[in-house]
Amino acid sequence: MSEQDIAARKLLPWHADVRSALSRRWREQGWPSALLVEGVRGSGKLALARHLAMDALCAEPLVQPNGALQACGECRQCLLMNADSHPDFTVLAPSDSRVIKVDQIRSLTEFAYTRPQISKRKVAILDPADALNLQAGNALLKTLEEPGSDVTLILLSEQRSRLLATVRSRCQYFRLPKPELTALNEWVAGQLASGKGAATSKSDETLLPELVAAMTLAYQFSPWRTLEALRAEGQQQPVLMTILDTLTACVEGQQDIFAGAQGLAKVPVEELLDLLLWVWASVFRLQLSDAAVSSADHTLVQSSALKDLQTLASSLEAEAAEAAYQSLLAFRQQFNEGRNPSVPLFLEATLMKLREGRRPPAQTGQSAGAVRPVDFLSALTQSQQLLR
Repeated sequence: MSEQDIAARKLLPWHADVRSALSRRWREQGWPSALLVEGVRGSGKLALARHLAMDALCAEPLVQPNGALQACGECRQCLLMNADSHPDFTVLAPSDSRVIKVDQIRSLTEFAYTRPQISKRKVAILDPADALNLQAGNALLKTLEEPGSDVTLILLSEQRSRLLATVRSRCQYFRLPKPELTALNEWVAGQLASGKGAATSKSDETLLPELVAAMTLAYQFSPWRTLEALRAEGQQQPVLMTILDTLTACVEGQQDIFAGAQGLAKVPVEELLDLLLWVWASVFRLQLSDAAVSSADHTLVQSSALKDLQTLASSLEAEAAEAAYQSLLAFRQQFNEGRNPSVPLFLEATLMKLREGRRPPAQTGQSAGAVRPVDFLSALTQSQQLLR
């Protein structure tokens, strides 16, 4: 079974309480016709949704101490769910493109309006609902306006603002909470230690806690993406460290800008944009006073990334760092809208501006101090809206 298949089925430890709370709510209030679950990519949304679907379809659900009903895992319904062959359950995802098309929603409508075959209700998951194109969104709206009494649609979203407002308003909304940083780091470290990619040398074992902490923050508390990055085969350093090394080397004139841009362009574009957003947010954090730094950011002091981040924070004029951040946000917007902007040209322009924005040697190492907290918070808000 692939890592992606495991991630789609394995309920993360900190989601057990979430599942229980939602199951208890619906036992008391009845299952919703539509639920919108929002969370970052790789946060375990699909696995949680599948377990909720099992709770809804199970023939003999077990009563938990808190009153929640949860799937028994042994009845015919549960066995069919585990075998991906339950006739009253379906997962809708992009097929041959990055979008969910109107024909798929028409099939979903037919699924929703036919009676359950072997269970008391039907469950459909849209993953990700963000991928609905305009026509598909409008078609789904018709289903949501007149939902069947025995069907539940679970929409999974990385950014609910991408959905039509009329679709959002017809769903119960639930934001997947961030796990505790310590619990997430321990889980990732445990997965690394027990699976492929486990540390094999003393130096790796010493570095592992630092890398886990850095990558957890870089991937916005996404356990599966953090694990995937740390398990990358054939790499002595995670991608984050490579990006930081390239940025600092180009800013200090130790690496050719064209070569640096070409090297960074080899990183998958969505991963590159996510990590660059984190890099600039971290630089801003270091340029601000301690009062503006959250407790989670103090994990940076354990990270091998800190040296490069400190170099960028102290070597760059505040205006250059802010300009690079805003340029990244604009590029991200173009990419999300499907305009296919040139990644190498963007990287070359960014690296050139950064080198031009390097502080005079006499001032390097001094506190930047010119970044205003209000600007920083505004930039972070924009980046969170653009994260996918």
